Amino acid sequence: MSQPESNIVHETEAQRRHARVKLPARIVMEDKNGISHTVRLRDLSASGFGLHTGDFPFKQGGRYSGELLFHLNTIEFRLPITFIVVHYVENEHQAGCEFDDLNPEQISILRLFISKYLAGDLVTSNDILTTLSRENFTKARKQAGTGELTGWKRFRALFGTALAACISVFVLAFITYNLYQNFFITSAVTALVDVESELVQAPAEGYLELVDDEAQQVKQGAVLATISSPASEFLKQSQIAAVAPEKLTSLLSQVSNILVKSPCDGTVLQGRVSNKTYVRNGEVLFDLVCQGSSPYIKAIFNYRDADDLAVGKTVQLRYPAEDKSFSGSIQTVSVDLKSNMSSVTVIIQPEQAPGLDKVAGPVFVMIRKTPSFFHILKH
Repeated sequence: MSQPESNIVHETEAQRRHARVKLPARIVMEDKNGISHTVRLRDLSASGFGLHTGDFPFKQGGRYSGELLFHLNTIEFRLPITFIVVHYVENEHQAGCEFDDLNPEQISILRLFISKYLAGDLVTSNDILTTLSRENFTKARKQAGTGELTGWKRFRALFGTALAACISVFVLAFITYNLYQNFFITSAVTALVDVESELVQAPAEGYLELVDDEAQQVKQGAVLATISSPASEFLKQSQIAAVAPEKLTSLLSQVSNILVKSPCDGTVLQGRVSNKTYVRNGEVLFDLVCQGSSPYIKAIFNYRDADDLAVGKTVQLRYPAEDKSFSGSIQTVSVDLKSNMSSVTVIIQPEQAPGLDKVAGPVFVMIRKTPSFFHILKH
């Protein structure tokens, strides 16, 4: 006897097996000689049936084929089956049989007839067609995984659990950090290190020649550069007209060297023009930081953050690519008129003045705040 597929379970299998019912049905089969016999069923269940053998020569353990007949009003329904005789009482003409190799459609039809009979309903042809058209079976539940994990499976389970825990902690930390930044920190839109500087301009047109390197300390009156300018630059039109023609050519060919001197003691912060270039009168040549000028932080905040900006308030500062932060205090707060009054300009004095190498460099500015309940809702 072949066994049914172990990976197929009927939708009601987990509840209980049907008890045998006195359902009126018959089995039609042929003997070895080809003679047809009709045998009446005594009772029927989902797994087998009992029958009155009549004069059919059944044998204990024999395997037989036939058709199971059901009457549906005026319609007769035939279900091909194969069964095995598991219990046979010859003198009482009774036998107990078990279905063999039933396919899913046959199982569904049998359960339909039994369920309808137990419920007292009549089976119709529509019921049979509906049962055959829908999926009545599901895959069997897996039994593996209930035992103790060992070896690689245990390591994989522990690693998966640890990985999930790490991801959860990371996500929680990320969310917490963003909430903290949103509700308890006010950050500047942009900020840089700035310093008050003296602009050194060209006193005349000509070719510039530098005499000192940038970022070098100079004394007041020290020569920063020379400008080679033609004599015509200093002569007015009336003066040129008064010069005799034979002397005019030699006069115009003369070149004057004009000295560009430092207006104060300080440091050349930045050169605006390159060496050996032609400059015009009034063009800015150098940014000179006079002695005593201290760099500060200039920060731009959104106008909506004006509630958190006050003179004397402590702020946290940090240069990019540096982990260490330092503090400073707000010196002035003003509205930036150049940005259509949509931002606030804040001047911050750091606790330690930055070096001149930080001037014009970016800096992060953060202010801790304690928002009210309504301030949180507004955000």
